[in-house]
Amino acid sequence: MTKRINLEGQEFGRLTVLRANQKRQAWKNYGGRGIIVCERWRHNYAAFLVDMGRKPSPELTLERKDNDGPYSPSNCRLGHAQGAKPPHTVKSHRDR
Repeated sequence: MTKRINLEGQEFGRLTVLRANQKRQAWKNYGGRGIIVCERWRHNYAAFLVDMGRKPSPELTLERKDNDGPYSPSNCRLGHAQGAKPPHTVKSHRDR
């Protein structure tokens, strides 16, 4: 039996840890800069899931449109990790 990984739960957990845990090295880039998680999402995974939906691909991550803005429905989207390239598209012989 294959263990199902809750991809949305991983994103939710990551954003709450980065914001709140001052012992984490990455904290200075999130909570230390004043990046907050909106009140609606702060302790409500169900609201986060309603707003963001299910991840269609494990390669996608939660990203903020405004890097200095909060984690909130109006400022977040699912996208490829910074620096990562989208999957390579192979041209067929008909495209030549």
